[in-house]
Amino acid sequence: MKRRLTSLVLVLTLLLSLSCKKESTQNGIVGTWQHVTTIGGFQPTVTNLNLTLRFTKDKFESELDGKIVDNGTYEITTEKSWDGDPRIVFNGKGDAFKQYVKVSGNKLIIFNNAPVAVDGTEIHYIKIK
Repeated sequence: MKRRLTSLVLVLTLLLSLSCKKESTQNGIVGTWQHVTTIGGFQPTVTNLNLTLRFTKDKFESELDGKIVDNGTYEITTEKSWDGDPRIVFNGKGDAFKQYVKVSGNKLIIFNNAPVAVDGTEIHYIKIK
């Protein structure tokens, strides 16, 4: 009986580990994202800008009111924020202003390395494609 229980636990553990593979941030960020809100810092909260971000495997494009305002390459690095979220570097410009990224389902947050929003900003997006 003890062997059967041990075998059952091992099989269930194996099945759970195979079925719950976490999607990497690099793959999870690919798609089109619509701005929802920007909070924090010394700025007032900004909601529903007509701002869209598009990510491919290694390129991004930022569009505001139908016009491209920034584009280039990005990289998800192994450096982590205070909360364990990976760092994102746009166009290789990573030293002056460190930004981090959190992807959770259809939600994307890009923020600077501050433990609370008042110390920096958080830009929230929702996936549309």
